[in-house]
Amino acid sequence: MNYGIGIGIHASGCPLELDPPNVVVQYGDSVSVNCIATSPVKNMGFESQQQAISFATNMSSLTWSVKNLTNWEIRANCYANLFDKSVLDGQCQIDTLITIYKFAENVTITDNKAGLATGELDEGIPHVFQCNVKDVAPAQNVTLTWHIGNRTVLTADPFKNSLGPIDLASQFKYIPRSEDNGLHIRCQVEFNLGPFGPKNLTQSSSLFLLRIRCKYDPPKRIAQLNDAELEVGSSHVLKCFSEANPPLNYHWDFYKTGNVEVRDEKGGSHLYIHNATEVNNGNYTCNAGNELNNISHTTGVTVKGGLSHCPLQVTTERLVVRHGDGYTVRCENSTGDALGNRKYIFWQVGRRQIPGGVWEVKNQTDWDLTRAECVARHAGIGECRKAVDVTLYTAIERYVVLMCLLRISIASLEEPDQVLIQSVGHMGALIGDTEYRLQCDIPNVAPVRNLIVRWYQDGHPMADKGTLYLTGRPHEKLDFYISTPVNVSSNISVSFGRNQSRVQFTCEAELDLGTHSLSNMSHSLNFSIQHKPSINSTKLQPKIPVFRGYPEELVCEADGNPAPDIHWFSQNGVLGSSGNLKVTEGGNYTCNATNVLGSNFYVVQVVLKEDYLPLIAGFVAVTVVAISIVFIFFYSIYYKNTKMRRYSLKNHKLNTENGNVAHNSLDLPIPLAKLH
Repeated sequence: MNYGIGIGIHASGCPLELDPPNVVVQYGDSVSVNCIATSPVKNMGFESQQQAISFATNMSSLTWSVKNLTNWEIRANCYANLFDKSVLDGQCQIDTLITIYKFAENVTITDNKAGLATGELDEGIPHVFQCNVKDVAPAQNVTLTWHIGNRTVLTADPFKNSLGPIDLASQFKYIPRSEDNGLHIRCQVEFNLGPFGPKNLTQSSSLFLLRIRCKYDPPKRIAQLNDAELEVGSSHVLKCFSEANPPLNYHWDFYKTGNVEVRDEKGGSHLYIHNATEVNNGNYTCNAGNELNNISHTTGVTVKGGLSHCPLQVTTERLVVRHGDGYTVRCENSTGDALGNRKYIFWQVGRRQIPGGVWEVKNQTDWDLTRAECVARHAGIGECRKAVDVTLYTAIERYVVLMCLLRISIASLEEPDQVLIQSVGHMGALIGDTEYRLQCDIPNVAPVRNLIVRWYQDGHPMADKGTLYLTGRPHEKLDFYISTPVNVSSNISVSFGRNQSRVQFTCEAELDLGTHSLSNMSHSLNFSIQHKPSINSTKLQPKIPVFRGYPEELVCEADGNPAPDIHWFSQNGVLGSSGNLKVTEGGNYTCNATNVLGSNFYVVQVVLKEDYLPLIAGFVAVTVVAISIVFIFFYSIYYKNTKMRRYSLKNHKLNTENGNVAHNSLDLPIPLAKLH
């Protein structure tokens, strides 16, 4: 009798324990289980098909035993009546887990031929052995294995559950090998009775000596077939060879074209590639076999400079279809020889496979579909694919809303509240030197990745292409991989210089679908640009002198939209309502330019000066006269004293040659005597 250790089955709170709780016992052996009460009970008993024990009082333990256990459906349940009826209604029970096993009466090996009788097997000729196991239990705890020498060659599948003994059988298909000659073959039964049962419990058949007659030699491996790398236009030979008896039959599997030739040679087969092209890229498989075995070997051929060859073509590689429309795309072989090499063809559309080479849809509404593939398998090439990109779109709606939002004032650099001015038509006046945001709304458009938005100012394209975002979410990054229709907006920032008085904006939305495009233009936004007054300071100096008695004209010019009103002010009040002002008095004069947007002023300081030029001229004239008089006075005195003296002609004779006073046409000096 064998015992295990485990846990019995009982209700929670039941004060009973079993020792041992689990029992693994061989059929016909004795068994004993002790039931122990861990707290006082009224009475105890064992319920069983063999050796049941009725109520026993004043007991803290009770032993159930059987000398010869032969009941395959045996149960042994210990029960007790409790003093406290509030616990488990006053009664509880614990079950003993019992496993009964039985060795087979015999384990034998039979075969489907006379191999066991003659003791000889032909090499390479399949042979079937059968292991017969009679009356073994339990079947679910039995594993049947086949062994050749020390090598396990087969483990049979698990058997169905059984309580009592049954007959088991397992077949082993054996192909005799020369290296197994002289070894023994046997069938073994192993009992797997779990952690509570005995270990290494086995039962084997008798040994059968293998005697292999080496009459046939099956093919073992293919030699001389290696990968090749070829130049375009070159030739090459692939060789396939294997030793076997009987002789082998050869067959090649490859992409068959007109420049490839197969010839069976003595002891092998040769494949000739003439004038290699890209079509010859691929795998070449040599199959060799006889009645004993079939083997194969695959090698690769690469044609340098040749592209990978996929002999498929589709009617279109880019399918652009409007949502809800239908279409048909065909996938065919691109060369005449491809059809004979093709194994199968189908369309892979999402998770669906559509058999054949025609993909037809009557009403396409799947926004998630962006790509489909035609898949075909060809000999030597394997599986190749041709893709079709799918673009599902909606037409751009006729109305594309364009609106203007005040964004940032350049002067204050503050973020004001957003002000929706108007969506279409004339928008009224805007203010110069202020930044605005123009927004173009494109509703219900798909796919957004194909959307192009262009902005125009006064009919001319703007350099700023704008920023795209989902309408109402300007701070979120737009996911351009969205396939379904969405509302999209584009905005740009604009500001206006003083030289601009009117401006017009439009936006254009275009779906660039590759094969064609769809576009729509928004209504126009027309603006008049207003500017605050600005005074032209080039015509006004901050400080101007004015001479008394000589008026000076001050010119004040200013631009703005609307045209500003110009007034001159001084400390005496308003002096005029035009841009020109004549001043004769000194002081500060202010030019003020005003329109509806504000005002601008410029202060001119007028400095009054006296005109001393006449006084200076009179003083100079008097001075000149006085100097002249003094000069004349002194000169007259000098003249009298030096030039106007008195002389006498007495006693002086004149030379009167020729009777003339003059001589030789020259004046003769007259001698004068100074008078005293």
